[in-house]
Amino acid sequence: MILDVGPIQDWIRAFDSYERAKSRHDAASATGNRALIDYLRADVDNSARAVNAALKVLNAQGS
Repeated sequence: MILDVGPIQDWIRAFDSYERAKSRHDAASATGNRALIDYLRADVDNSARAVNAALKVLNAQGS
């Protein structure tokens, strides 16, 4: 059996992006700068959606 690692790599990239976005948002929260916090919140939300989408593809591959 040959495993298509593309979906695995896509999930890893999406997860890494989410972790970076979350870390930036957490750091921004300490600044109290509402514009920065709101901007980065959107980045966290978008990154979370990408992780979920990549997970769906990965799970579909394993079915």
